[in-house]
Amino acid sequence: MSTEEAVKPKRARAKKEMVLEDAPAQSVYETLLEQMRDKEFVLFVPTTRRGLKHDYPELGDINRSPEFAGIGKHDMLFIWAWACASSPLSEIEDRTQKLRLCCKYAYPIEKEEQKVREFSLVFPESIANGIAKMGRYNLVARIEEYMALRIARNNYKMVLAQDITGAGPKARKEWLEQSLIAQRGMEEQRLRIEGGMLGIREAQDTLIQESVDLLSMYHESLQ
Repeated sequence: MSTEEAVKPKRARAKKEMVLEDAPAQSVYETLLEQMRDKEFVLFVPTTRRGLKHDYPELGDINRSPEFAGIGKHDMLFIWAWACASSPLSEIEDRTQKLRLCCKYAYPIEKEEQKVREFSLVFPESIANGIAKMGRYNLVARIEEYMALRIARNNYKMVLAQDITGAGPKARKEWLEQSLIAQRGMEEQRLRIEGGMLGIREAQDTLIQESVDLLSMYHESLQ
């Protein structure tokens, strides 16, 4: 090996280290993207047995979701299974099979066949309206909004965490004005979080595996 060849790797390493040292710090957005890259986010997936309106208050808010007014928890599960972008059953093309699986998923065993017969030709108006509403929720748009909410919250926290002990009168006044805005923003975001965080959850924190298992059984039956 020549002297030139032996030196090349060291130069490459030094250059790489220099680039890393000079690289700008990650933005909050980039940091969040990195954190979220390996996470699977889902929309309005049940998290408890108490019903979707309990898990996601937005769905039970008559002003925001009037289409779901008066719809019980089992019918809400059927609507989610049939139409939500995150439902593994929503993409089944065969209507008969889709209907049977969604009824199996949503209703107690003693009501499955009754619901299959009831929905076999046409959905009741309340169910049809609920399905149309659920189908309009946009998973990607809500994840983007969720990220924006996280970024804004981090920015507000940075404002409130500033140490102004040695600041002059002008800087103190500016910080006070910004801190009042940040406090209001934090409160609004807390209310949104308590209202269901846009319906977004990490899949591992939900009961989505039940619908996944049901879909797997369906595919196995086709083989």
